[in-house]
Amino acid sequence: MGQAFTGKTQIVSQFLYDKFNCRYRQTVEELHRGEYDLPDGSTLTLDILDTSGAFQFPAMQALSISTSNAFILVFSIDSEESWEEVARLREKVCWRNKLKEFAL
Repeated sequence: MGQAFTGKTQIVSQFLYDKFNCRYRQTVEELHRGEYDLPDGSTLTLDILDTSGAFQFPAMQALSISTSNAFILVFSIDSEESWEEVARLREKVCWRNKLKEFAL
């Protein structure tokens, strides 16, 4: 999660597909799936939701935060605004985890 133009899609592309695309293409929202064989013989299915940095739909962002198990927060080193957005997103994620702990 993070602002637009910070490289979120490139991180997913490199991690899952070992590819780097030099051209920018705006992401709306993309679901990627990777399946991995584990040493114990079981398999792990990893679903990665690549989100838009625009967050035009706050309800979608809230849903993504409430249903996810892990997050990668991405910012641009030359944009203070993107750092501030990551700080806001981190607060949302931490708040969600506090609510989950309280519910237990």
